Amino acid sequence: MKVGAKRVVDLAARPELRRYLSCLLAGVILMGASLSVTPQTVAAKPGYSVHPASKYRAFSVRGTHGSDVYVSVSAEGLVEVSVFQLRNSGLVEYAVRGSYEDDQVEARLPGIGRIKMRWEPSGKPEVTDEPQGDCEGRKALIQEGIFVGIFSFRGERSYTEAKVKRVGGRTIQTFREVCKGPNAGPQPSTSSEEILNAYSRGSGTGVIGFEAWSKEEWGSRIEGFEAVLIERRRGLRIRRFTFAGGEPVAGQFMFDNRARSAFVAPPSPFHGSAELTNSTSEPWTGTLSVPFLGVGWVPLAGPGFKGKLTHRGDELSPLGA
Repeated sequence: MKVGAKRVVDLAARPELRRYLSCLLAGVILMGASLSVTPQTVAAKPGYSVHPASKYRAFSVRGTHGSDVYVSVSAEGLVEVSVFQLRNSGLVEYAVRGSYEDDQVEARLPGIGRIKMRWEPSGKPEVTDEPQGDCEGRKALIQEGIFVGIFSFRGERSYTEAKVKRVGGRTIQTFREVCKGPNAGPQPSTSSEEILNAYSRGSGTGVIGFEAWSKEEWGSRIEGFEAVLIERRRGLRIRRFTFAGGEPVAGQFMFDNRARSAFVAPPSPFHGSAELTNSTSEPWTGTLSVPFLGVGWVPLAGPGFKGKLTHRGDELSPLGA
């Protein structure tokens, strides 16, 4: 099997995705399948982060409509299926509890897929040669192998399909690491950044969130936009993301810190605009909407939404707040 690392690294070169893929790349360098959006860390003193040990097995397949499908299985039986469809700047993560015993994994993703596969190792565990930078600890182990059985997946509204009966994969075992450096843990930041957050807890649509950020970088104003839709159904957790921006193009996110007001008009695939005001009845209004993979267009402003503008200055607390 070709490891998905190089492909995802290449995709990360797209400016609008760098911010969102950066936290995925540590897992992707090893396999391309440990796709939690927030890196797993535990409490550490300022300037450090502690990454606990973990073990999972994973493989990747090519889906229809330009999608990359990554599947990982933890030692506890958590099955995660993550779908990148970068031509639409979209990512969907599905997580469900399955059974994992005697190298056999079995789980159902209600209404969209299933996995029943057996792991067959084909070599001995080998120490990775990934750079550790400012991290100290034992390097991860990788063991090549084959998944045999059936994995089938069909995204909602058929935004992608994938099916495989035999595919190369890997077992990844990481060990506790303590890291030190500018981005290693909670410490004062030297970057000035404006962040706009808006969200709604819809009764039938789950949690909808929107974030816009703007900061100076290398002498240019960088703006980025992200929308997320979080759902839970029949034991299945789903997180859908759509991204845009990340390039040195200013003017799509305007703000006034004194008035605590802001205006956004993000680029495609977002549509429309929205405004944050001091109104207590409708603080976040507009026509802003976005398409999510498997769902379609969803409004990001209007009744039920709350918004907040935050300035992160040059001297933040150790917690970054």
